Amino acid sequence: MAGVDLRTVQELLGHKTISMIFRYAHLSEADKKEAIKLLEINFIKIYRILVTVKIMSFKVFIFQ
Repeated sequence: MAGVDLRTVQELLGHKTISMIFRYAHLSEADKKEAIKLLEINFIKIYRILVTVKIMSFKVFIFQ
């Protein structure tokens, strides 16, 4: 998909529905694997932030 998300392609082509894009979008296995990898990396980053915030909140609670 050349790195462009389908919603952007939809808007650029003037399609009213995303289903029209799916007629022409053929994701390769490599595209799917790359998407999963990116989602995993982002999930890990978010999880680490949430854990850090929770630990910091707990420390503030204890020392009050």
